[in-house]
Amino acid sequence: MSACGHICSGLFSHTGICLENHLLDVADLCVRFHKQNSLSLFEPEEKVEDLLWLVGLCHDIGKSTEYFQEYLTQKEYITQKVKGDTKLLRKHSLLSAVCSYFLVKQKTQNDFLAFVGYLAVKRHHSNLDDILNETSYIDDKELRILEKQIQSIDDKKLEAFSKNLSVDLTKERIRSWCNEIQKELFELKRKFRNRNGNLTDYLKINYIFSILLDADKSAVVLGGRSRFEDYFSRKDLDLSCVDRYVDSLKQSGARKMNRGSNINDLRNQAYNSVSNFEIDLSQRIFSMNLPTGLGKTLMALKFALKIRQNLETKKGIKARIIYSLPFLSIIDQTFSVFTKVLNNPTSDILLQHHHLSDMVYTKQNNGEQIEYEDDQAKIMLEGWNSEIIVTTFYQLFQTLVSNSKSNIRKFHRLANSIIILDEVQCIPHRYWSLVKELMISLTEKMNSYVILVTATQPMIFGQSTKIIDERQYFNSLNRVDVYIDITPKTIPEFAKQISFEEGKSYLFILNTINSAKELYSILKNDILKDGFRREIVFLSSHIVPRERLMRIEKIKRGEFRIAVTTQVIEAGVDVSFDVVYRDLAPLDSINQACGRCNRNWEKESGKVFILKLKDERRAFASYVYDSILLESTEEILKPIDSSKIREQDFLQLVGKYFDMVNQRKSNNISRQLLDSIKQLRYDGEAEKMPISSFKLIEDERFPKISVFVEINREAKSVWEDYKKIWENNNLKPFEKMKEFEKIKSKFYDFVISVPCFSSLPPIVCGIGYISSNQLEDYYDLETGYKISGDAIIW
Repeated sequence: MSACGHICSGLFSHTGICLENHLLDVADLCVRFHKQNSLSLFEPEEKVEDLLWLVGLCHDIGKSTEYFQEYLTQKEYITQKVKGDTKLLRKHSLLSAVCSYFLVKQKTQNDFLAFVGYLAVKRHHSNLDDILNETSYIDDKELRILEKQIQSIDDKKLEAFSKNLSVDLTKERIRSWCNEIQKELFELKRKFRNRNGNLTDYLKINYIFSILLDADKSAVVLGGRSRFEDYFSRKDLDLSCVDRYVDSLKQSGARKMNRGSNINDLRNQAYNSVSNFEIDLSQRIFSMNLPTGLGKTLMALKFALKIRQNLETKKGIKARIIYSLPFLSIIDQTFSVFTKVLNNPTSDILLQHHHLSDMVYTKQNNGEQIEYEDDQAKIMLEGWNSEIIVTTFYQLFQTLVSNSKSNIRKFHRLANSIIILDEVQCIPHRYWSLVKELMISLTEKMNSYVILVTATQPMIFGQSTKIIDERQYFNSLNRVDVYIDITPKTIPEFAKQISFEEGKSYLFILNTINSAKELYSILKNDILKDGFRREIVFLSSHIVPRERLMRIEKIKRGEFRIAVTTQVIEAGVDVSFDVVYRDLAPLDSINQACGRCNRNWEKESGKVFILKLKDERRAFASYVYDSILLESTEEILKPIDSSKIREQDFLQLVGKYFDMVNQRKSNNISRQLLDSIKQLRYDGEAEKMPISSFKLIEDERFPKISVFVEINREAKSVWEDYKKIWENNNLKPFEKMKEFEKIKSKFYDFVISVPCFSSLPPIVCGIGYISSNQLEDYYDLETGYKISGDAIIW
């Protein structure tokens, strides 16, 4: 007897799982996922629930063949009996896709939806391809394979199987479908060639594909339909949780500053303004542009919760909140704050997802917190099964623009979501047009909302609904004066001009690791007196992450008063110095650097110096930044050279900068990617820039490798655990990966990425490895990885 209450046909999808039971589970979950959403993506007559039910029901029908059933039971004779075509005969996706196509077409009377079902089922174990390739002829070999598969199906089992699914399936009917599919595909290809491209079809395909992928994975790992309600039921969120947290900060004195309540008053004023903002749900894109240090993170969460409450009250929609940020360092910081706001919630309320996330998932069950098994936790985390998801730009945009099944799996979670893009200026300008069109389409068709959060609002979306009038806050602040001197200087020349005042703290932000190391060495060895040498610290991405975070915490506690660093200090790192020196960078990066100076208005006024450092060839900035951004910045700063900028002037200057960038930037990449999206060119030739070519983070100009640094006893212990997993020949590759997931977060605390042209440490267990005995050769405890050779940009 199967879990469905009927007698199992004797066909199986996985070891011990009745095939029809699995198909009914997946079909049920497909519909369940869709019913959680309210979309404008499909027309009522498109019968999307019928489509999803049949896609789930058909996706593994091809497993009914003798070849797959024998493969499942691992019998040797079948391998020899079909020696040449064994692998092809065991495959099930194409046969399943053919069945899906005709059953969906019969139910919906819609060729396009039938094709969407065909495509989703055919590709549910692989990535999407160019739509014109997907509609190409099935070749003669594939047709012979399909015929052999049909012949091999046990008639009695198929009869019982069909009865249990309430679907009319016979070998004759399936055979006739396989004979007809060529004609159908030919007609579809003609239509696709002549169609006017649009974003809606792309959203439809990804939505259906996403739901099938998620339902299939979830059903196998989590169990049958009787447990789905426990796993996927939605939770309520308390709108007042942010208010309580802000009140607790006031009472504890955490927001009191040394110079009275100036910054505190502005924070409270801004927070109250956001809290009292009247939300018009017909507006979909909102913006919050405020100076650094005013508490935008809490305000954005508060505003998202307000939208969610309005949607639930007025439309019955329980929207997920997706808080997306560009860097891992601020992900951890933001997640930590939200954990406090929500009073240590379980993962079904709040989860953090990026490539280094711990595979831990918790939930309340009858008042008791339970922790899921590893496989279950992975499914729930990677499926974004939570009310609030804190994630990276990479995860968000590679979900939105991708042909990869692993990325697209969570695409359907973007429906009815409230997407917060924090530090939105970090989106590469080459993708501005792409992001704008996709986000607008997402809000219109999938009923989502977007909140743009930044201290330097770029002109990505053009007009958006302002949550707050930023001018009064910029005009009220006078924390820093910015001094401009962009006459090119070498680092030794610059170092000679530096003087340190007693009682003040200093931050130096440089553009390359090597230039930062050079300045650090000169300051420590040639300029600073003995007593000050203990108060200087170095930061770069070549310091292992664990040590880097420890140094940042010490900076926050005031243990170092001089820091020499690369850009790793800029994004969201809540530190404050009296004086900041910044090597020339795009204006939005300069603004971020200013946010590290007198951040909390502790002093009357901080000072920021913008300079232009060079080597014997050219400016260091030119090695790492886009020329359009630098040229626009210099054009704005040159008239101010040798004079100063007040903080009140930032808003106008940054607005002028982004206008200039918007006029000068090339839309070619966005235009080509949008064309591929509209033409459903998921993969293909590189020169056509298919969807698969989209990379939010561009490949490095120089190849890099990962290196594990055995810097202390903890690192040594983690390495030994990793080595045991790697060298365990009793584990299959996927089992090794599963074991590695348990230590992944700790492991990457000691991993850095280094250029391949440097003298590299040995590769051990698949990764560069610096043992404790080799530290002196490859790693400096103060400045990190030792780069040999001519490595200017490092």
